[in-house]
Amino acid sequence: MTEALIFTVFTFTGIVTGIASSMLGIGGGLIFIPVLTLLLPHFNLPTNRLIQIVVATSLFAGSFSSSGAFIQHWRMHNVVFKKALPLLTGSLISAFIVPEFVISLDASVLKILLLVILLSVAVKLLFEKNGEIRISKKLNDIFLFPFGLIVGGISALTGLGGGIIFVPILTFFFAEDIKSAIGTSTLVVAVTMISSAVAYGLLSSGIEVTKGLIGYIHIYSGLLLGMGALIGNFAGARFFKKYPSKIIKKLFAVFIIIIILKSFI
Repeated sequence: MTEALIFTVFTFTGIVTGIASSMLGIGGGLIFIPVLTLLLPHFNLPTNRLIQIVVATSLFAGSFSSSGAFIQHWRMHNVVFKKALPLLTGSLISAFIVPEFVISLDASVLKILLLVILLSVAVKLLFEKNGEIRISKKLNDIFLFPFGLIVGGISALTGLGGGIIFVPILTFFFAEDIKSAIGTSTLVVAVTMISSAVAYGLLSSGIEVTKGLIGYIHIYSGLLLGMGALIGNFAGARFFKKYPSKIIKKLFAVFIIIIILKSFI
């Protein structure tokens, strides 16, 4: 596969992911991770650090996608800043600290962990109902900060933005309607992914200097995925206004499961 074709695939993947990001409130890592795992071996990158490079690059690309999705939802007044601020504060802290731990993990362990988590999330998307189920007693907003700490750490570890967790947290525990939960999630996910991307970009221990790498981030593929996602964000936000996300979610989940299996097995 030529580099030109690979870069074209990255751009197209970014556009598709940008649409899904706006409609479903996810950060993009769910599709970026398997695609990067499949295509980055075509570049001359350190093989013993490839899975960490995949995670870091996913977070870098996802920061574009989630930031674009946030802007679109902010314009539609779907962002509840009172809920977002404590969530993103906790998430920002753990998302910046955890990358130091991730680069010390054995690559095979991290790969298995990613496979299990990605498949679990994709299956959840496929089978979950769209009903706005909430617990009978709403939690106090003070619990948003620890939720952010936990999910931010998971995001930095897996390369996912955390939207797939933040959205149900906001609807299930804090009584937000689904549209404001998705909109609020895009802001939290954006901050989470930016925080982790900065941390991975600053790390240099354990990796040799290689063309195209800034720290653990493969800048070329990350930029193409991210810029493509920004284009997709605009289309996704328009679809969000007109169409229910149920069918899109199911189709997206099936597509993701196929890509994950192709990339990891």
